[in-house]
Amino acid sequence: MEMKALLELKDVQDLTKERSKRGMFGDSLKIVTKDKTEVYDLLVQLTGQAMLRLLKNTGADAPGASNDATFEAHSDFLDRNAIVRTGSPESRQLISPLKQDLAAKKRNENFCFHFRLPLTEQLVDGLDVDYTKVEIAPHEHNDKTHYRGRVYLSQTFLTFESESRLAQPQQHRPMCWFVLPLYTVKRVERLSTGSYTSALSITTWHKTESIFQLHAHKTACEQFCDNLKKQLQSQMATIKRLKPFLTTCESERLLESQVNQLVDVDEPTGGLGVQFGYPGDARRSKDRLKMKLWRQYFQGKFENGRNLAIVEVPTFGKLIRVGLPNRLRGELWEVCSGAIYLRFANQGVYDDLLRTYAGQTSLATEEIEKDLNRSLPEYAAYQTPEGIDRLRRVLTAYAWRNPELGYCQAMNIVTSALLMPTDIVSNRVRSYVPIEVKLNPGARLAILKLNGEEILQTKDDGAFLDILKQFFTTLDTPTHPDSKNGKEKNLTKFNQLMLIAYREFSLVTDDMVIDLRRRNQLKVVAGIESFTKRSAIRHLKDTANFSKDEIAIVYDTFFGALYYAKKKGDKTESYMNCETFQKMIANMTEWAKFRPADGSPDAAVARTLGHSFVERVYRHFQHHKDQGISFQDSVLGLSDILHGDLMSQIGLFFDMYDTDGDELLKGNDVVAMAKELFWLFRQKDGEAMAWDAVSSLIVQSCEQSEIARGNSPDKAQLAHLLADLSMTGQGTSLAERIGQLESCLVGDIEISLPSFRLIALTNESLEMFFDHKFAQSFKLVKSASEQQKSLGRELFENLFAEGKKLASSRLSPAPSPSPAPSPSNSLVTITTTSSLHAEGGKLEEEKDMSQEVDSLMTELGHLDVDAQ
Repeated sequence: MEMKALLELKDVQDLTKERSKRGMFGDSLKIVTKDKTEVYDLLVQLTGQAMLRLLKNTGADAPGASNDATFEAHSDFLDRNAIVRTGSPESRQLISPLKQDLAAKKRNENFCFHFRLPLTEQLVDGLDVDYTKVEIAPHEHNDKTHYRGRVYLSQTFLTFESESRLAQPQQHRPMCWFVLPLYTVKRVERLSTGSYTSALSITTWHKTESIFQLHAHKTACEQFCDNLKKQLQSQMATIKRLKPFLTTCESERLLESQVNQLVDVDEPTGGLGVQFGYPGDARRSKDRLKMKLWRQYFQGKFENGRNLAIVEVPTFGKLIRVGLPNRLRGELWEVCSGAIYLRFANQGVYDDLLRTYAGQTSLATEEIEKDLNRSLPEYAAYQTPEGIDRLRRVLTAYAWRNPELGYCQAMNIVTSALLMPTDIVSNRVRSYVPIEVKLNPGARLAILKLNGEEILQTKDDGAFLDILKQFFTTLDTPTHPDSKNGKEKNLTKFNQLMLIAYREFSLVTDDMVIDLRRRNQLKVVAGIESFTKRSAIRHLKDTANFSKDEIAIVYDTFFGALYYAKKKGDKTESYMNCETFQKMIANMTEWAKFRPADGSPDAAVARTLGHSFVERVYRHFQHHKDQGISFQDSVLGLSDILHGDLMSQIGLFFDMYDTDGDELLKGNDVVAMAKELFWLFRQKDGEAMAWDAVSSLIVQSCEQSEIARGNSPDKAQLAHLLADLSMTGQGTSLAERIGQLESCLVGDIEISLPSFRLIALTNESLEMFFDHKFAQSFKLVKSASEQQKSLGRELFENLFAEGKKLASSRLSPAPSPSPAPSPSNSLVTITTTSSLHAEGGKLEEEKDMSQEVDSLMTELGHLDVDAQ
């Protein structure tokens, strides 16, 4: 194995000479570069991309793909998950080095994950700023709230995150955070704040004004302003879609007034809950008070914006934790998860999917129909055709949009809860609140802690799921039902869950979860790929006398070729076209590895003959002419070549060159066979033997054709033909030899299969080729990685056996009793923290609102995380 490494000398930080121990190996050099983890980070990024691509290129058919192959091939949604690059044509023409491209991609992905933006966004610029939120109170002077932080500009969004953080245990969350779509910006002004500073005033569609004091060199500020101007201009056409979209937002209806109404919202925009009612007691959950507080947050004296352009300050998190009002639940879920930006960017896609796939069926739609009537059957909406139809449309549209996943169990339960949207305080559906979206991903860890003892006693997945189901059904159970203290009596298991999640697992951030997912992604995907491989092999109708190991090699070669042939944005396929088939055959044979064109006539002729022969083999493998080659077709086709005897191999070539299917080879078929056989023979047997074989093929074909017609062969004509095909000298080029074959006068000949067998058996070279040489040109061998795995297992087994022998030859000491482990306390000590303190002075009205939210939290049984 040869390995090459390229190190830039300017990146070398330390260089030492390492002496080997005991002289077993030669001395070595230890080179330390600036970034020790650079290689690790690059490998993690590259393998992550490969794993995602592998998941979309599994061996099984996509469960969400239509059963109608013809319809699926001409579907308008081929590019379902392609990432659209919106950069300028000039930038796309420049090909950046791989390392820089990966760094930019990682930076863009981290930016999108952090602010929950569509993955198509690319970071353009960023600056340190002082953000000022102008708070306007009627009949009073303006007041301002300042936050120091950093603003980021992408193609479609302007985002901000403050440097100041909340008090413990939420110290990883910023005091102020927002995402501002550029298509919601109504006015941008440059403010005059001095000779050495720059400031921008940005006013949104909802008339919310924000001031950004830029802290950077004048050149950087000018560049940022220019980039902002360009991105704003690129969003001019998108602004037209803003007003119709806002009519679907419930917050617009909540804040509509006769005096100042920005959007005309006539019809309710809620889900099934508007028509069939919401579960739970609205009076008990203080739904009206919650609506009042959200109205103050949206449009009160604090002007925090709404829907697409909402500013998130500490009160936002408290309002979510205290419980969302039923009417705003769907919209706020979209805001917290970032789905609202995807819905704006993909307006009409849902209706187009339903219209395009109307009447189509798939494996996923069949499974969906089975689960529709089992989706929250106690809710009135799902006892009516209207509710069932809504659920069916959402699930099938998702399956058409994501055919690789299609549909899996429990998606109907989650979707049925989202369609209401339902009340978080009701019994069953507390588990469907997106706790990890804006509150704390540690809620899942809190669930495991509360059920830790029972989970540790389980031995299978079914028992584990039963424990979780039982826990979710008891979330509204009081923790102290007999307490005389009214505050303690209102506490439920849900309040306990949220308190533990905030206090004990607040340090578990989204970044930590994503990092853990990346670490375990390789194992998970490897397990999925192994299961898919076993499943595909198990479902083969005919293994064609291949052994288990050989079938595994064919699987790896087949789907490996599909994996590397798939380009970004292409639809996942389990059928192979001719181009990909050539790459698969090239992994098994040498003659299918075409050399790159170098401009010479011989190279061009060789590539033409090679492609022609591969296409003939492809057509032989292809059992259904209207589609490509499946895994089963590859197994059967390879079996014909590798397991066929002499006569079956002769018949295989006869069928490959019988282009019109009349069971006769014509003169042009014989010439085509002669040219391609000469190309194959000369790679192994040399030019002289190859020319002798094809000359015999042509002459014998003419002779056998005359005999089959009942005529005596013309000796003079055959002698003349043989003379024309005789070698006139050594060193003749391939192009000249092929031209000589094309110009020979074969005449009107017809060769049947028995005659062709006689011709093949007449020449020794042809007989050996059909008997074993062609089959031996195919090599079913494991890939290099699989061979290394086998070698590693063999070494381990040998070392283990030797170690076992050595251990058994010695007397082991008597085991001493180990002390019993002391039981650990399952409760984690909770550290009290001080209450949240916002930066700067606060208005009395804001204090009153915060106190009102705290009072509502206490009344509903929610303990604050910073309570003493």
